[in-house]
Amino acid sequence: MDWVVLEVIHNAGARLDAIRLSDGERKVLFESKHPMPLNAALNPAGTRVLVDAVTHSTLRGRHRSRLGLVNLERLGVGWPSQSLDPKWHLAHGAFDDTGFRIAYEGAHDGVPISDVYVCEVQISGNSVRGEVVAGAGNPQKLGCARPVFLPGGQQLLYLRNTRPDGAWELCLLDLERSGDSAWLLEGRAPSVLSLTLTEGAAVVPEVPVVYCEPLKTAFWAGKTRGGTRQVIRATRLGDRAHRDLGQAHLRVEEICVAPEGELIAYAADGQLWLADTESGAAVALLSGEAEGSHRGLTFDLEGGRLLFCTSDAQGARIRAIRLSDREAEVLHELGDVSVLSLRALPDTLKVNARMSALAEVVTEPRRVVEETPTVVDGELRAALMAELAEEGAAEPQAAAVETPPPRVVEPERPPT
Repeated sequence: MDWVVLEVIHNAGARLDAIRLSDGERKVLFESKHPMPLNAALNPAGTRVLVDAVTHSTLRGRHRSRLGLVNLERLGVGWPSQSLDPKWHLAHGAFDDTGFRIAYEGAHDGVPISDVYVCEVQISGNSVRGEVVAGAGNPQKLGCARPVFLPGGQQLLYLRNTRPDGAWELCLLDLERSGDSAWLLEGRAPSVLSLTLTEGAAVVPEVPVVYCEPLKTAFWAGKTRGGTRQVIRATRLGDRAHRDLGQAHLRVEEICVAPEGELIAYAADGQLWLADTESGAAVALLSGEAEGSHRGLTFDLEGGRLLFCTSDAQGARIRAIRLSDREAEVLHELGDVSVLSLRALPDTLKVNARMSALAEVVTEPRRVVEETPTVVDGELRAALMAELAEEGAAEPQAAAVETPPPRVVEPERPPT
């Protein structure tokens, strides 16, 4: 493991950095002036990163999130067609393992809750062409969130709220079987089969769901009875029952499962824990340390270690724990920032050479790049231009329409 991608929040906004673990060389891939999570998602080839590009409308006094595809091969950002439509708020994008499908949360026309959409994309440079192939609404009209693809890209997990006070259940969307998942979406997406996988799980939606293919099991954070504490829970696909791992905590931050599923690491209550997925027994990894936020948990089995980032009063730093003796070391200091995630880039010669040669990229999230993938009609164009004008952004070049110069008509001479 050589290069990793970090999502950081600082006083001036949010940033996506690439850092080489061997020497600490850093590249800025994307930067936003709004200190809001980017919810970065990396595609399997390590060539694109999905981010929530947040803009702010001064006139309307509100923020809007749209999805951007940061290009790690060629400088720039591509935008799916729905990102160009001011009626949409998009967030929490995810790639499947082929890189040709993405899923995301989408809220349409001012509705305060999100549904889940699946889109097949064709990416060329900074141009993104996509087609919505499935969607999932909520029969209780309380929202859907956090899509996660299963291997193969034909199924995905997502969360659905069942009560106004918050009672989230784990659900499955099957793209190969017909159903009525999108009958509430008013034609915005085709319907496929949707199944509820849990009952009474009380999933915590702020903690991403993690799926382990060798175990056919999903892991998430759930609330205990009474809702005062949180615990790591697991359910095997096809079995609506769930079981608890480790002990109960006040707050779970993040979950990471080893590739073969034998171990699970998670951050909770300012501490790191390592649990056995079979027995559920858990041990603390950072005993005696002051509490901090530990994010970006990543197993590096070739190096026999667990990578993570600690953010506390002394700043942020990339750290590693050797699994053999549980000794922790600091790899790199990151300064006065808060780290939200760490993603490992594929450790190949091509990826490493490309990242080493990559110039620093600072991409304004407000700017719509010139390679716009879709043709914007008159009404949509007017709405988009109005919003971009409020935000002070440049007008997208690809959507421009040439206006011919006015024709000069000479007055007729009076008859002689």
